[in-house]
Amino acid sequence: MSDSSFYERLENIATSKQLHQILRDLKKDHPKEIQVTGPKSDLVQRLRRAVDDGLIPITEVRSLLHECEENGHQHIWYYLPNSGSLSFCKNFKRFASQFEVKNEVDLSDFPKFKVTRGKLEWADFREEEISKQDKAGKWTIKFYGHEDRHQWDSPPIIKGNTITQHGKVVDDYYTAVVRWNPPDILELRLTITHSRAKLLARLEAIWQKLSFGIKFADCTPWDLSEARNNLFASRGVNSKRYQICTTTIIDPSSGSTSFSPRDSAELLEDERVRADAVKLFEQNGCKPSTFAVNWLDLPNKEQTELRTIITPRLTHNNEIVITSKTSSSTVDYVTRELRKFSS
Repeated sequence: MSDSSFYERLENIATSKQLHQILRDLKKDHPKEIQVTGPKSDLVQRLRRAVDDGLIPITEVRSLLHECEENGHQHIWYYLPNSGSLSFCKNFKRFASQFEVKNEVDLSDFPKFKVTRGKLEWADFREEEISKQDKAGKWTIKFYGHEDRHQWDSPPIIKGNTITQHGKVVDDYYTAVVRWNPPDILELRLTITHSRAKLLARLEAIWQKLSFGIKFADCTPWDLSEARNNLFASRGVNSKRYQICTTTIIDPSSGSTSFSPRDSAELLEDERVRADAVKLFEQNGCKPSTFAVNWLDLPNKEQTELRTIITPRLTHNNEIVITSKTSSSTVDYVTRELRKFSS
């Protein structure tokens, strides 16, 4: 029997285009049984019937959900485990056993798809197949979270000692992903949210969940300063691979100057005066503290570009933001590029 919570989540997370694609591929082998038209809810129900009828394995449909909710529209923090923790991270079974021994998880319970209101709960704990490119195993831990959020419909009205503001409580769902990216990077990913304070509180909560197997003190944040500086300095010769957009540059007195093109289609140096100003900063040894980069040479050719913000906060030099949904191969591509420009 199909899991209703799984298909509810798939309908909420997947796009109609993604559902159409998996059904079109299935229709090639089952032209009479599969229809590919209709609203998203109908597409999900057809996919559900195909699973129940044995036309497609549930694992393939789960892989679609993994792609949809684990990649993009998220903050990613990179960490380098120390030598002791590194050996655990490289061995999934050994790493997972730390959580089972402490009765924190039962691996046979995963994956889970139901979200409990007001809680952060384990959703998945899985190992990926070893590819020729990686030469080492990747694994993923996933959490589903929910919080109530106040959404105000009007500005506050002050009368005497009384403040009145009208609004409502809305659901704030989020997904957290912990991913081992061999040979040495631990990634923590969190859905983009409206509040930086809330985001960091969620990050801390994830580290608390992980403490049975690995602690924050066991890791060093991967400083992306060198990658950021090299990307910025090499933007001209690599213009077919990526383009620089909004940028903040730090001057010798630790002051900052931001350059913001008028819209998302304009690049940093499309305007001559702005380009001259950036060049002047560079000639005086100034470095960028953060910038947005559009990656162009992506592995998924259906996606022409992907915007990533490199180190959006000076206090978190190991952080990037991928602003839109994408694929796992594309997120891995960004990480590989950061590795290259860090050396």
